[in-house]
Amino acid sequence: MRGIIIYKSKYGATKQYAGWLSQALDLPIVSSDEVLKGELQKYDCILLGTSVYFAKFKLKSWLWHNRKALINKKIFLFIVNATSPDETGKRNNVIKHNVPPELKPYCKFFFLPGSIIHEKLSLRDKFILKLADGFEKSPIKGKALHEDINGVKKENLLPLINEVQLSCTNMVKWQMHAV
Repeated sequence: MRGIIIYKSKYGATKQYAGWLSQALDLPIVSSDEVLKGELQKYDCILLGTSVYFAKFKLKSWLWHNRKALINKKIFLFIVNATSPDETGKRNNVIKHNVPPELKPYCKFFFLPGSIIHEKLSLRDKFILKLADGFEKSPIKGKALHEDINGVKKENLLPLINEVQLSCTNMVKWQMHAV
């Protein structure tokens, strides 16, 4: 079984996770912008990484454009965002509105903590966060809109790595020291 990691990142958290996955699983890694036409046909196991901005996948248009080529593949979608694990409704809505319905039966979803580093944000994103703060009812979440957050850690990948190894039988065995 052949595998590949394809990602779309804005500020680097998704790219970081993709790099760690590439090392741990010994798989090639490529930005979604660089995937060649017909290349997906070579792979059985595809790890797709995307950041989420305001409930929209950065990889959304790529997913919809390539949905026919992805059918019947083992797809592991790692979604990097700021929603907490207890916000299952928000997470389900993100999947519902971003993943083509015909791909959902082939996908396993993994939410990974992302980061917000204010000095790296574009002016537009800083403005949007400021607006979001005005609508946020929770003082804890409102405070988080003003502080840097960095939940990007190698160990967050353990469930995904284990699932890939179980599902893609002849993938290179991952060793604890790799992550």
